[in-house]
Amino acid sequence: MSKNAIIWLLVIIVVVGGGYLLLTSNSNTPANQPVTTSQNPNVPTTPDTTGTNPANPVPPMTLSSPTVQTSSNSSVASTGASVTGTVTPNGTPTTYWFEYGTTTSLGSKTATQQIGSGYYSFPAPTFIVGLKSNTTYYYRLVSNNSLGTTYGATYSFTTNTNPVPKATTPTVHTTNVSNTAQTTVSLNGQVNPNGWQTNYWFEYGKTTKLGNTTSITSVDTSVSLTTLVNVSNPVTGLDPLTKYYFRLNAQNQFGTVTGSTLNFTTKGPANPKK
Repeated sequence: MSKNAIIWLLVIIVVVGGGYLLLTSNSNTPANQPVTTSQNPNVPTTPDTTGTNPANPVPPMTLSSPTVQTSSNSSVASTGASVTGTVTPNGTPTTYWFEYGTTTSLGSKTATQQIGSGYYSFPAPTFIVGLKSNTTYYYRLVSNNSLGTTYGATYSFTTNTNPVPKATTPTVHTTNVSNTAQTTVSLNGQVNPNGWQTNYWFEYGKTTKLGNTTSITSVDTSVSLTTLVNVSNPVTGLDPLTKYYFRLNAQNQFGTVTGSTLNFTTKGPANPKK
């Protein structure tokens, strides 16, 4: 056999063998089988939206009307009652109050109180006064912000003949910050519990609408429930060379009070890595 004939025979063997292997490979792949990213690195992966992947980003918080829940628990006396519930401001400055009356039509309301503007679920206590003894009253929690008004469920309580406690809300003062750095600061204030167990938290943000909150913390009353106590909360994750506003809030079983709004500016340079 000539040399050229041998070369052409080898070419035919390679072509036929390659075609056979290609057909065999395709026959093992189901029709319409999608290409996975391991087979084609140019196809983007689909984000895991099942909620089971801890690497999932947290969905962005959106502004909305408040979320409200009336509590069925109450503490009653002869002519007054402590009622409560929870309010989530959902990012916008929010107020709350209670509606009450001797029928489910209600008809009366307490004074409006500010609860803040964060995304925490805050207790919303109030002391209702001027009631009749041994009488059943109905009540519900109501909350409002610029995006709407939300009504909680209606519950009832019955007054008795017990003496009414001295209902006093805390006294609060927002004071200047300390330990100011490029991305951190300590928010400070003073709280007088005025005789009752009291909690406090700070609000802060880049505008006077605030929008961010620290965690709710109990006032240290190991010395006295009637003295002014210095309180402080560290805050991290701030932007350098940026002006922030903040205020102190406090509450006990009788209501919520807010301190004055102050401001501070974080230190520079604008890029904390410089």
